Amino acid sequence: MNRSSIANKTQPLSLAGGSGGHDSDHDDAQARARYERALAGSHDGFWERDLRTGVSWYSPSFRALFGFAPHELPNDEHVRDSVNSRIHPDDVGSFLAANQHAIDTLGSFSYEVRFRDRHDRWRWVRGSGKVWAGPDGRAAVIAGNTADVHEEKIAQQALAVLSRRFERAVLAADEAVFERTVGSDELYVSDRFAELLGRLPSQMPRQRSRVLEWIHPEDRPRFDADNEAGLARLGRWTMNYRLLCSDGDYRWFREHAVAERDAAGQVRVTGVIADIHEQVLAHEQLEHHQDRLEGLVQERTARLEAALALAEQQRAEADRANQAKSLFLAHMSHEIRTPLNGVLGLTELALSSCHDDVQRRYLQLALQSGRSLLHVINDVLDFSRIEAGKLALREQPFDLADTVAEAMRGVTSLRASDVRFMYDYIGEHTAMLGDETRVRQVLTNLLGNAVKFTQAGHVTVSTLLREEGPGLARAEIEVSDTGIGMDTATLGRVFDPFVQGDDSVSRRHGGTGLGLSIAQGLAQSMGGSIEARSQPGAGSCFTLSLPLRLDPAGVPLPRPAPGGHAWLVYPVEAQARWTQRRFVRLGWTTRTMTSLDEALNSSCREPLPDLVMLPGHLSRDTEGLARLRAALPEVQIVIAMRADWHLKTLEQLAGSLAIDIALAPLTPHDLLRITAPRAAAPVPAAAAAAPEAGAPAWTGRTVLLVEDNPVNRLIGEEMLASLGLTAESVDSGAQALARCRARAPDLMLLDVQMPEMDGYETCRRLRAWQVRGEVRRFPIVALTAHAMQADRDAARRAGMDGFLTKPIDLATLRAELERWLQHR
Repeated sequence: MNRSSIANKTQPLSLAGGSGGHDSDHDDAQARARYERALAGSHDGFWERDLRTGVSWYSPSFRALFGFAPHELPNDEHVRDSVNSRIHPDDVGSFLAANQHAIDTLGSFSYEVRFRDRHDRWRWVRGSGKVWAGPDGRAAVIAGNTADVHEEKIAQQALAVLSRRFERAVLAADEAVFERTVGSDELYVSDRFAELLGRLPSQMPRQRSRVLEWIHPEDRPRFDADNEAGLARLGRWTMNYRLLCSDGDYRWFREHAVAERDAAGQVRVTGVIADIHEQVLAHEQLEHHQDRLEGLVQERTARLEAALALAEQQRAEADRANQAKSLFLAHMSHEIRTPLNGVLGLTELALSSCHDDVQRRYLQLALQSGRSLLHVINDVLDFSRIEAGKLALREQPFDLADTVAEAMRGVTSLRASDVRFMYDYIGEHTAMLGDETRVRQVLTNLLGNAVKFTQAGHVTVSTLLREEGPGLARAEIEVSDTGIGMDTATLGRVFDPFVQGDDSVSRRHGGTGLGLSIAQGLAQSMGGSIEARSQPGAGSCFTLSLPLRLDPAGVPLPRPAPGGHAWLVYPVEAQARWTQRRFVRLGWTTRTMTSLDEALNSSCREPLPDLVMLPGHLSRDTEGLARLRAALPEVQIVIAMRADWHLKTLEQLAGSLAIDIALAPLTPHDLLRITAPRAAAPVPAAAAAAPEAGAPAWTGRTVLLVEDNPVNRLIGEEMLASLGLTAESVDSGAQALARCRARAPDLMLLDVQMPEMDGYETCRRLRAWQVRGEVRRFPIVALTAHAMQADRDAARRAGMDGFLTKPIDLATLRAELERWLQHR
């Protein structure tokens, strides 16, 4: 059935006023056209259903409202079920019930349901319907409209959620909420306000004027002033005041409020009120305690100021004491070193020209005793420097393997020949950058401690060099002995100053007890450490771990020559083992023997070796050496002698038998030189440790010695002459200036402490002349019995090039002169 037939059959939709005729038809057409235009221009959707035929009609706007095309939702009796199926399951029941009730009562109804549109989206719609009766008085047509209220409904739901959330927040909050309109006495407060005052919600007035009566009289003026200021600027404000509670007491409250103008132009004040009574009481109590504390602080500040003043006074006294101690040490060092220079220098000179064995032994003991005394002096000074944190380090190139060997050679004379010294070095590099003097000093202290407590057996030094990155390495140097050892208690304090392994009155071992403490302090100042292991009766082992830098100008050790075969004649098994493993690392095969007789017997039965290595004490068997040479005429024989050997007869014998003498311990360079093919070029002499010799390249050079002490002047002249130098001497700074103006020397040794004109002033005047070109430039080396760093710095500031501390031995003097004269 079409739309017009429905209109003709139902009285409510008939637009005619009469019963028929041509005019009536024309009027009906106009009415229908008018209705069609109204429907097309509306945003609502319209629907109608013929209750007699079941045919439903939906306006184009209805279809557009839900996204349907014009040809969808046809006007037939089945479309109603299709449309109703799109109503949300939760809403369809109430909709159908309201629809049926209107039909039954010939009335109207409204609805608000969710409707699934053409794109399967749920949308809220609102509409109404009405039922019209037919001529028989029964329901004939039901029609209505539908509007999209989805956005409105969603906003209402969101507002409802927000309202419920706000209500829950208000109920859960400790603060009470209030709101009022300026100019009205009406006041809204939440129930929490009544609880804060100890009242029931029903007891709370809704008039602001009555609530203001509960404010404490002392707080009311400030309350009114804060309110007026907040309203004047329409901003936020906070104020504290007391309110009367139900128990008759006042409690402190804090109000946060904000004033805003609404759309109607009225000013609304909204805020919260919180109970802060306990906080205020706590704050008052805190202020009371603060007042007491401030009094105590003032009192204790006065005491502290007095204590600080006393501490400053004591610090100043301590500084003066330290300065006095330093000055005392410096003067004592000078006063002891000056005569000690004469003792050691003259003893060394006498020893070099003495041929009587008994006298040589006496002189050697005297020289050893003097050097021991010098060692004690140096220990005390070094301990003072370390304790004051004034130890200065100097980085310079040095050979680590040679330094370790030289430290061993320096202590071999401290012990009889029944103590064996063994040395090993593992690593590809020996050229390092660091403070060689301090490294040697640490090793000397460790070795001196080992030698002192070892009556028999051996002392070993093993160096392992590990590369830790580009240009970086770490040296692990282990010094072990077979001495008396230490118990756990002694081991725990062995690095403490003035600690002795045996501190009883009857102790056998002397010393200051500073050696290990100084060694640890020096190691730590260089970024390293020393660890100790020991057991009573089982010896001790000290391991020095030291970070170093590889010398960029140095080169790795050369590769060894093709392997040969060596006989190692060592009566002591431990020495044989240590020597054997060093030859094995070079690719050599070895055969160990315990005596010269065994070597002689083997020469008749076994293939001959390329090399025979002997320890120094076998050199006493001159007859055995002669027979060994006769049995092995073409074989290289090497004797490793201790550094303290001085036997002219052995030198003569070795020369006559073509036996080589090497200075023990053998460094890696020494071993490479010894094991190199005889026809090959030897390792450069600078890399090999050999007995000291003179410096013929210096012959004819003139050294001016400026020294006011006649004994020291004599020693200096003799030492310079023994080195092949032309020595001239004067006894004052003035004479030195006159001598230099007349004829400049090649080098000057200048005593620092002299009467009338000291060495510093003498040097400053000379340097001034040299700057003006009046005197030729030459090196100036300071001579002083002062051994503090401040003295070195003063000499450098005065213009001196080098620095020698008295007493001076021949080796030290030679090294310093070589530094300045070698390339001049």
